[in-house]
Amino acid sequence: MGKLTFDKYVYLTIAESLHKAYLKQNKNREGIGFVLFCKMINHEKKDNRLNSFNVRLLIKLIDDVNQLFKFEDAKLFNYINNFFDFNDETIRQYSQYISLMNSLYPVSRGLNN
Repeated sequence: MGKLTFDKYVYLTIAESLHKAYLKQNKNREGIGFVLFCKMINHEKKDNRLNSFNVRLLIKLIDDVNQLFKFEDAKLFNYINNFFDFNDETIRQYSQYISLMNSLYPVSRGLNN
């Protein structure tokens, strides 16, 4: 992932919020991978056919990011849309970074539920 810049911290916050939702959805079963999970949400978002789970997920995502960064709506939506448009490898790297941090610091799980 390279040097952590401000933008990468924002994207990491987005990834962490999405990763928590992903783990919650796939808790008791073999589920889809995190990258595919993000790609499916992005596809549904672009087609304006989000299901209720994904609408709640995006609302929670907006709240999580705003708790830390207090962006204007346009800037926040730009970050979120950019994250969903990342290539698979970039999303996978964010997921691996979150998994690593959770294994190193199991007591602190990041964003509140």
